[in-house]
Amino acid sequence: MHMSTTSTPPPSETGQADWVLNDRAVVVERHALDWLHQFDLTPDPETRARVERINAGAAFAMLFPQAPPDVLELAGDVMVWITAFGDVLVDGCDRRTGDLTRLTLHLNETLHATTSRRAGDQTGFVAALEDLLTRSAAILPHRHHSRLAKALTAFIAAQNWHVDIESATSPPSVADYLVARRHTVAAWSLVALLEPLEHSRFPAEIHDVPEVGELNTTACTLLACVNDLASHRKEHRSGDTAITLPTLLMHERRCSLDESISIISAMCETETARAHETIAHLKTTHDRHVGEYGDVVGNLVGYFASWHTVVAADRYR
Repeated sequence: MHMSTTSTPPPSETGQADWVLNDRAVVVERHALDWLHQFDLTPDPETRARVERINAGAAFAMLFPQAPPDVLELAGDVMVWITAFGDVLVDGCDRRTGDLTRLTLHLNETLHATTSRRAGDQTGFVAALEDLLTRSAAILPHRHHSRLAKALTAFIAAQNWHVDIESATSPPSVADYLVARRHTVAAWSLVALLEPLEHSRFPAEIHDVPEVGELNTTACTLLACVNDLASHRKEHRSGDTAITLPTLLMHERRCSLDESISIISAMCETETARAHETIAHLKTTHDRHVGEYGDVVGNLVGYFASWHTVVAADRYR
């Protein structure tokens, strides 16, 4: 029998002093860092340090204290891979890969099992993705493995859209950006990992409830808006702000940066209120499993609100 996991409350936003890692979080985070180095995903110490500061492994261990150890390690490694992909291949324009389109083809071949690893190909993003998929297929129920693979496929497509848009003659509309932005698609992977981190204890039928899908969409939108705000500060320091939500809002609405930040903050408040309303509705109109799933998503949203200011503060400061 699988035990229920009680998510820990999110850390306060007063700083990292009250976010103290327990022994398990230290172990999971060390595994994520070792995995990052094993597949040599970062080209230089500065980029490596920036990816390491996402602290994804530790965060999963703190939020899901009773999650299966192998699932915790998988979740941490997935988020490290996603973070490194953006930092190295897209934002960093790493030339080690040569042609991003060719790499994307290899990644999709790996995702769809239409190719096998070539001899000697033991490092890099393709080899790392193959490792993730092999472990996912071995430890996750098929429906959860399939959901994660689909989320990663969409993530690669969103990153390619971002690269294509950067070379376009005009910026995308805010509406187009909100549909295709990579931060939303990265959040899909987080949501795909929620149930495995909860011992896969929820019946598949919960996804037949339309409001569950709506809650997942709301959560991903909210996570993306929060990420947009935090990432803009980081990208502003590096001079890479052409395709960010604050910049696109400034261009489209002819407003100041402060005004665009206020608009995004209002978006976050709207999505937060919508999530709370949906969770309350699920708990009063559906069975226990549906209500508990709503609580799990709500805890993730609450935790993520503190992620950039506490958990990964050093990365976004």
